[in-house]
Amino acid sequence: MTLHPRASRQGAAVCTLFGVGCLLSLLAGCAPPQPVELSAAEAAAQFRTRRLDDEGLRDLASRPAVGFSSWPPALFDARALDLAALYFNPALQVARARWQVADAAVVTADQIPNPTFNVSPLYVTNAVGGEVPWFLTAGLIQIIETAGKRGVRVARAKYLAEATRLDARNITWETIGRVNGALLALAAARTRIAAIDRQVAAQTDLTDIAEKRLIAGLGSRLELLAARTALNRARLDRQAAETALAEAHNLLAQAVGVPVDALPLDRIAANNPDEPLTADFEKSVRQQAVLNRADLLARLADYAASDMALQAELANRYPNLELGPAFEYDKGAQQWGLSLTAAIPIFNRNEGPIAEALAHRRQAGDEFIALQASVIGDIDRAIAAYDSAQRSFAVADALAARQRAQLPAQEALFAHGETDRLELLAARVERANAELVRADAQAALAKARLAVQLAGHRFVNGFDPGPLVLPDGS
Repeated sequence: MTLHPRASRQGAAVCTLFGVGCLLSLLAGCAPPQPVELSAAEAAAQFRTRRLDDEGLRDLASRPAVGFSSWPPALFDARALDLAALYFNPALQVARARWQVADAAVVTADQIPNPTFNVSPLYVTNAVGGEVPWFLTAGLIQIIETAGKRGVRVARAKYLAEATRLDARNITWETIGRVNGALLALAAARTRIAAIDRQVAAQTDLTDIAEKRLIAGLGSRLELLAARTALNRARLDRQAAETALAEAHNLLAQAVGVPVDALPLDRIAANNPDEPLTADFEKSVRQQAVLNRADLLARLADYAASDMALQAELANRYPNLELGPAFEYDKGAQQWGLSLTAAIPIFNRNEGPIAEALAHRRQAGDEFIALQASVIGDIDRAIAAYDSAQRSFAVADALAARQRAQLPAQEALFAHGETDRLELLAARVERANAELVRADAQAALAKARLAVQLAGHRFVNGFDPGPLVLPDGS
């Protein structure tokens, strides 16, 4: 039995439309992303090959905003190591990846739902003679989102992407803080080693004199014991300082994101800056940090995203529409129709999800308030600790200066025979002790100074690591 010519044409059109839809679906998926294998052994081997003369790092250093005329530099100071950390540090790579995921989610949120096409051909095996044995229905359904749901969804995705970007910028400050903290620890260990070496030298001479005096019957065993105890303590301090130096070296390499052998100690320029923070800088830190710190801005973006989530749930009170033209071929008869489908909000008006979204928004607001209060406390505590460290350093500096000034007088008295060698060596020990106290106080001051800058996300020189890692928000 043959189909009616007109019926055949209509059936062929429907089948052709179905075939085109299937072909387009296949073509859309014919170029998938290629699989990328991840091997723990290979990743570890690649990490071991990282070097500070990396080509990509050289390109980053040559940017006008960075300003290195050549790379790698002869000595790696804080600025150079900060840049290397921004390039290598694994935590920043993870932060960038998270931001890229959130940014891609904006594209997903902006997508319009695809229409769905369905076709259902049926063949009647026991059709009455003369009747066409085919029965076919075909339909195209398009979801129409109502109440601005798509716009709200896109706005929420953008806020979440901005929060992720700001979280990544916050991680840059944490990374830079670890780099600079390790540099200060390294500088402190070097300074302490030099001061202890002077202390050990002076204490060794003093111990030798104490032994000679005991042999000559001019000194006491208690005097020698005290000298030896002080010398042994100094030698132990020297060993502890060596350990601290090695630990700081390893922490610095970890903060930068390179193997420790890629960062030779003799190429690291580390010092403890003693330039005081100005009152204007402290004031600006107090005022601006509570408004512009990346983590605070990220929580504000989270709050805005939670508000958009609430708007989305409010919009869900209004059902989406499903609009679809339909075609039916029934044993020769051709019928066209139009369907309109919508959920009827009888049993609920989305009250539960709306209440959840309200609670989430309230929670996001409370989290911001709590974080801001914590930031204010951190800044106040950091500035108070810095002021205290300044006073301690002033005392230690004055003591060291006094000992330095007194030593030439002791040496002059010894040269003129007005004092013995024991008193001169005791004066040298006191000077070495004072210099060691000063070195420790200077290291504590530098550490407190860095804490203020990190608490405020502001360096004295105006350096902002964020734009080197991620673009600024629009």
